Amino acid sequence: MSLLNIFFIFLLLFQFHCLPICANAENIQQYYEEAAQAYQAGDYQKAIALYEKVLELEPKFAPAYNALGVIYRNRSENILDSVWYFKEAIEADPNYLEAYDSLGKIYQQVNEPDLAIEYLKKALAINPDYLSAHFTVAWVYLLGKSQPQEAEYHFKKVIETKGLPLAYYGLVLAYSMNKNNAMVLDVVTQLREMGQNEYAAQLEQMIRKPFQPQEAQLVLPPGMPERQPNVLVESTPKPPPAPPSGGEISGYTQIRLRGKLTGIPVEIQPEKKR
Repeated sequence: MSLLNIFFIFLLLFQFHCLPICANAENIQQYYEEAAQAYQAGDYQKAIALYEKVLELEPKFAPAYNALGVIYRNRSENILDSVWYFKEAIEADPNYLEAYDSLGKIYQQVNEPDLAIEYLKKALAINPDYLSAHFTVAWVYLLGKSQPQEAEYHFKKVIETKGLPLAYYGLVLAYSMNKNNAMVLDVVTQLREMGQNEYAAQLEQMIRKPFQPQEAQLVLPPGMPERQPNVLVESTPKPPPAPPSGGEISGYTQIRLRGKLTGIPVEIQPEKKR
């Protein structure tokens, strides 16, 4: 048998071997894009079903787990229903940044600051410039751990890159807790210059005495989630099928299925897979 014939036989066998894999790849992309479209259209049950189909074809596809976690986080009666999905995303891809960030936010909301910091720091270890994680961990240090100096560092990281009024707001509270009145007045003045008079007025009322992170005193600014009681069960089981559909999904920070998050938006919108 000539070398040319051997080559063609090898090529034919390779093509047959590759065919199921290629077909699965096309189906995965199709289901994934259709799921993102259904999600954006508000058809969450359809999105869940399509993401589940993706995972049937590729059980280690981290973006699909992450997308399901986002849906369950916002549609389930228990925010902890989403934990299983985010942890599965990390199991599938240990460098999946968005899943660490999401877990940090969930643990912040259920008043588990140590776990929140653990996961948010893992996100920052992957990308030290990830503003969403800096922003959340700043609030965890401020409200959950009463460590204003740590909070200052992370609020400043957000302000350096994106002049987010809520970051200035948190920075004032951190300065107030440290009794740094000169810096408090300086940042309040900056807020007024930015046209953020509502934040500035609220802060001026609050800082007449040094800020302490107590529920009776603290009035969270618009856009910050209410903390929930400490009801965390670390061994969270996989949640039940499809939560009820309908209504608008909005959230504390954006979860992107692909690409780098460069800002701190407040709308959760999964993107199409490119």
